[in-house]
Amino acid sequence: MLLIICFFGISLVQASISDVLVNQRRHEHFMTDSKCLVEICKKSLFTPQVVVVDNGARTNDIISSMQGSQIPYITMKINALYIAKEAIKDHILAVIQIDDCTDATSFKSDIIIEHWLHVIILTDFVKECEVNLQKFGEFVDRYDVTFIIERAADEDYNKIVTFFPEIDEKTCNLSKTITPNHINTCVSGKLKNNELFPLKRIKNYKKCPFHVGISPMYPFVFVPQKDRQRDMTPIAGAHGSDVEITKIVAEYLNTTIKMYYIFKDVKNPFIDFQFLLFIANGSLDACVGGYYRIYGSIVEYSGIYNRQAVIWIYAVERPARTWQNLIRKINGIYLFVVFYTCYSVVWFIISYFDGDKSNLANTFFFSLGSLLGCASLQEARSDKQKILNFCYLIMCLHLAAYVNIQLYSFLTIQSPPETFHTIYDIMNSDRRAYLNNRTKYFLDDTKYIDYAKKSAECSTFETCQETILTNNGVTLTLDGYFFAFQMKTAVNYEARVLKTSDNMMTVYHEMILRKSSLKNAVFVDVVSRLYEAGICDQLFKVAVGLTVEDKSSSVTNNALRNGYSCEEGCPITLSQVVGVFYLWAIGVALSCFVLIIELYSVEKTEMKVETFTFLH
Repeated sequence: MLLIICFFGISLVQASISDVLVNQRRHEHFMTDSKCLVEICKKSLFTPQVVVVDNGARTNDIISSMQGSQIPYITMKINALYIAKEAIKDHILAVIQIDDCTDATSFKSDIIIEHWLHVIILTDFVKECEVNLQKFGEFVDRYDVTFIIERAADEDYNKIVTFFPEIDEKTCNLSKTITPNHINTCVSGKLKNNELFPLKRIKNYKKCPFHVGISPMYPFVFVPQKDRQRDMTPIAGAHGSDVEITKIVAEYLNTTIKMYYIFKDVKNPFIDFQFLLFIANGSLDACVGGYYRIYGSIVEYSGIYNRQAVIWIYAVERPARTWQNLIRKINGIYLFVVFYTCYSVVWFIISYFDGDKSNLANTFFFSLGSLLGCASLQEARSDKQKILNFCYLIMCLHLAAYVNIQLYSFLTIQSPPETFHTIYDIMNSDRRAYLNNRTKYFLDDTKYIDYAKKSAECSTFETCQETILTNNGVTLTLDGYFFAFQMKTAVNYEARVLKTSDNMMTVYHEMILRKSSLKNAVFVDVVSRLYEAGICDQLFKVAVGLTVEDKSSSVTNNALRNGYSCEEGCPITLSQVVGVFYLWAIGVALSCFVLIIELYSVEKTEMKVETFTFLH
């Protein structure tokens, strides 16, 4: 009996010692886990407020580690956590420990808060309950949740794992079977890398469909035969800068892109929101085609990927080569007329005082002939008249040079057209504006509104542009529409429309996304990278047409430069001076006409003389 009692006593002592050793080992392991937790708290972004979920007696070890490391924290019961997740919107790091079978088997997703970071410590009790780690993946794959797995007896490190959402290839929904990903390792309380809360984004959709609504808007989207399309009609052959950006995103996500036609009022995008129903009910993942951030919080936005300026454009035309413009150009000719008059009067006075009888009319006549180079001066009979003639001949040479230079420049050098550089230049000019009545009051500016009230009405961008050409007016349009229109209307490689250097305003284009779509985060990230790299701008230029934009710049420079219309030599062609030959031909014809009249008059006079002689 005594032996039996001793045997049981020794067994109880050994069991007690064994429990003490196990608890001590567990405590040592947990202290190591706590060190890893402290490192995670220190490295977490923005050093968030730590909330320790009071879920058992072992919480004291976590609290001791926090206090020892001087990390600010608060403790909270599970029940209070459900209330706090609605009230606390700050950046929070929640620490949750699961160290018994009850916690492991009753784990639910409602303990996870969407905008918080979570660290869950899994102890060896979980292993004893035979709970598969994948059980947690069903609830946390889309949230910022990281697990610290307590090291085994034969291990000297802790694994840090998390779960990433995956797509089921057959159903194209979130997969129910998710494997944990080993993202970091903690050895003796030291992390091997800084990977703690990686972004939970699905980057491989395994060729699942990506439904995109396509709205025609130049140059973002071109739709073939758009007048025959109906809402949500599948389309093929659409192209444009937005389509190319969407294809890049679809390829990055490994999805199969499917495009559907969506009607949108391009002229006034603020009045047509019907297509948003297709986004809200899940029929479409995104809509592209030059959209704006004007739909509130109903949808998500891709971020700015393109900017377009609203600009004033106006019709221009070089002054035509006419005789009237030539006379206006030779605006200093009156000086020579003044000198010519003075010379004639002085010559007449000198001749009068010298006793030389000179006719004033003849003096003016011969002086004008000399000035034009078609007659000689009157004979000088005194030194005074010789000096006067010498100075007058010098002036005649200058006049010939002046007229020749003006004529040469008039026939070879083209002056630039009338240009406007600023918004105020347009509004202060006498040009009439042609604007769409439904959309012209988009700017809350008193001076602009007063100017817009005086404008004539036109229905569309296209009609407004055509109208300013025929009426020499001005209108507002988007920068993207300007290049093609300028190239289409250019004459002899010179622009007939120009734009101001000032912009009325700048509009920012963003694609719209379905709010609940899993693709949004990656979509926004890819579009922002493309924009920063300049690829969005390049695709926009390609859609407009690189050659069109280059030629547009060329015709603008041609219209604005005040240079020679020829490249070298600049010969004056017969067509440019054909008026002189017309004048000469008219003169010859008049001379012949006068000659005929004179001959007829002489012949008639001779007949009268002969008749008179015969009678006598």
